[in-house]
Amino acid sequence: MSQPVLIEAERNVVEQLRPEAFQTFRRLVATVPWTVVPLPPRGQRREYERIAGAKDEHVLAAAVESGAEFLLLLDKPFQQRVNRSDLGLRALSPGEFITTVLIEHEDYPSIR
Repeated sequence: MSQPVLIEAERNVVEQLRPEAFQTFRRLVATVPWTVVPLPPRGQRREYERIAGAKDEHVLAAAVESGAEFLLLLDKPFQQRVNRSDLGLRALSPGEFITTVLIEHEDYPSIR
């Protein structure tokens, strides 16, 4: 299931960012310690539909239920709804995450 997400993210990096961003993206995909979390049951996901909508409630539910600190989204209105909620996680674009959070992380000094 993670493959389509990476393909979509890669396409967006290529289409919307500078060419050197693609190399940074590929390096980060290869080196970041990813955590794959299970999809919460449908009944548990329903409560997130008012913020995320029917199309994306599973994304928000998995992030919240897994205890994620950040949710990376390209959909600005979705980001704003998450950030206005009291769910305890911060929604950012991938670019915002790289330039404001990851760049300060001690494990990733090479992206500075």
